[in-house]
Amino acid sequence: MYRNPVRLLLMNLIALSLLSACAPRLSANNPVLNSTQALGTAKTAQIAYHRMEIGLLQTGEYTTNALLELQLPQGVRWTLQDFNSQGYELYFTSDAVGGYAWSVSPSGVRRLRLR
Repeated sequence: MYRNPVRLLLMNLIALSLLSACAPRLSANNPVLNSTQALGTAKTAQIAYHRMEIGLLQTGEYTTNALLELQLPQGVRWTLQDFNSQGYELYFTSDAVGGYAWSVSPSGVRRLRLR
């Protein structure tokens, strides 16, 4: 077993980030989803996911304390949808990107179309 799980997680995150840069964008036809605000909200959601997972590695449980120093772009907010000892779900929304949210859970980040 690897001796430093935080270092292993960070190395994997860097590798995944580099690979994701090569993937085509699914939102290529939607200028709203390619806007600076949408990309900033998605990036913030990714950062929140990684902070929550690192918090789990450090403390042995999920805690929103991991998000205390999370810097939110202007107009972006997060809402706690579900939280228990086994997991969590956060929604990140932006005033400038109506109709969409980014869901953050232990399984990762995904974009949702709101109704």
